[in-house]
Amino acid sequence: MRRDAVSCGGIAQYEREGVMGTSSQECRDCSSGNGGGGNLPFYLACGLVLLVFVVYESVFGASFITFDDTIYIYDNDIVRQGLTGDGLLWAFSTLETGNWHPLVWLSHMAIVELLGLNPFWQHTANIVLHAASCVLLFAILYRLTSAAFRSFVVAALLAVHPLHVESVAWISERKDVLSMLFALLSVYAYALYAQAADRDRRRWLLASLLFFVLGLMSKAMLVSLPLLLLLLDYWPLRRFGSGTSGRWAAVWTLVKEKCLFFAASGVFCGVAYFAQAHSDSVSSLERVGAGYRMANVLVSYVAYLYKLVAPFDLGVLYPLRPVIPKWHVLLAGLLLLAITAGVVKLAARNRFLAMGWFWYLIAMLPVIGIVQIGRQSMADRYAYIPFIGLYIAIVWGVCALAGRFRFFRNRAVGYAVMAVVIAYFGVTAHAQAALWKNSGTLFGHTLSITGPNPYANKALGQYYWSIGERKKAFANMQVYYDRVSDSVDSHVIFAEMLVGAQRYSEAIRLAQDSLQRFPDSVRLYKLLGISLYATGKKDEALQAFLKAREVDPDDKDVAKNIGILLRGKTSNATE
Repeated sequence: MRRDAVSCGGIAQYEREGVMGTSSQECRDCSSGNGGGGNLPFYLACGLVLLVFVVYESVFGASFITFDDTIYIYDNDIVRQGLTGDGLLWAFSTLETGNWHPLVWLSHMAIVELLGLNPFWQHTANIVLHAASCVLLFAILYRLTSAAFRSFVVAALLAVHPLHVESVAWISERKDVLSMLFALLSVYAYALYAQAADRDRRRWLLASLLFFVLGLMSKAMLVSLPLLLLLLDYWPLRRFGSGTSGRWAAVWTLVKEKCLFFAASGVFCGVAYFAQAHSDSVSSLERVGAGYRMANVLVSYVAYLYKLVAPFDLGVLYPLRPVIPKWHVLLAGLLLLAITAGVVKLAARNRFLAMGWFWYLIAMLPVIGIVQIGRQSMADRYAYIPFIGLYIAIVWGVCALAGRFRFFRNRAVGYAVMAVVIAYFGVTAHAQAALWKNSGTLFGHTLSITGPNPYANKALGQYYWSIGERKKAFANMQVYYDRVSDSVDSHVIFAEMLVGAQRYSEAIRLAQDSLQRFPDSVRLYKLLGISLYATGKKDEALQAFLKAREVDPDDKDVAKNIGILLRGKTSNATE
């Protein structure tokens, strides 16, 4: 981890501009060599890894959960086979789950291939990727600012903040931890490009672009990264020119050098929208109106800020708010405007504030709800990358403010405050991570936090079914079915449970009624055919499977069942 990006002279200049705050401390670090010791960065990096493993130790023993883990791994026949040629082609062609993220599929397949179908190894992969990202974030900030203490605190906040537990403890959120690692590798390569003076420096820009594309192939939320790189140009790279004309000329140059990044973002925006629309995950304006969306955007931006400092009552799947009071929207809008105005006013002497605040606003844009994906109002996992900007603004801002008070200039006091804050978040995150032991603890807690939440009921129903508690399973699934009756998924899952419980007559009635609303559901036709066959109505079962073949001629299960029924008819005729 090099720290040659900023010399002591440069830091002194920054202090005169009011940028580095208590830079006298950083200069003492500088004069003592490598931040107070050549091995200090290594020890701090090891400390970050230790923090991550301590906070998430309970996750190593956690199981798969009955929400997406079924689709991504243990009920996915292709992933369960490990790395295969067919699996490779499928990973790059499928839009299952409403996403195109081939690297996520391949990562799951690789673990199954090498280590088997065990949740321990899938959880371990997520935790290792998270730890690597924390170390990489520390390395980036340390290289760009030479501020070892502040860089460590920012990376430690990423390591232990409770809002990031969902991204790390949820196996299906491999896309979060994988895309984060590629995003930070892209940033690091970009920093090397920006600081290099040799003729071959553009190789680092190409490397940054490559990592960016790999990140997009893990999660399309990274489409805002080119704008985040521009923020890094503003601070701490300070590549914006001086004077009005010079500044705009520099900005235009910086935008042009990222033209390929913006092009990649545009392509993946299109791919992401098509994938979500293909899975019927994009809510229409008729379903979620423009006015409601903008109200939810403003309130959610502020809600994330609240959870930044008070990360309690965290759940999975926060449902859309039935009604958003107008005064909530007004207060949220005024607060966001006030913060933005204050940041802009202070930006001339405290560039890190503008960089951090706008990083948060921009990185959150793809998932804040302007384009409404699914039926959640917000999600903890969405804060994974955006909060980095807030951590930077807060840590550098607190250090700058503390530099005005003699008491807080004492290094021991700074270390003590840092330890208390990290311990506060770490203990809270450890308790939150323990909830991911299984679906019962996780979604039971979620229901107690969010109140009525049909998607949590769905996950609980599937969990109780898997452990044989059918009464509880049907009770929860009935809630899901009643509240989300406009989704074919609720009809299919409820029918599957009826078939599994051998309640075939009820399954037949449900499937027939559901097919009136969803005539293109192959799964409903298959469940109808199975139920009819089980009750001895083989001719009607054959008709159900023939209808399924009309909808999807390539379904192998349908073809197999039709073959069985036709052979049975031939055999009976022969007899």
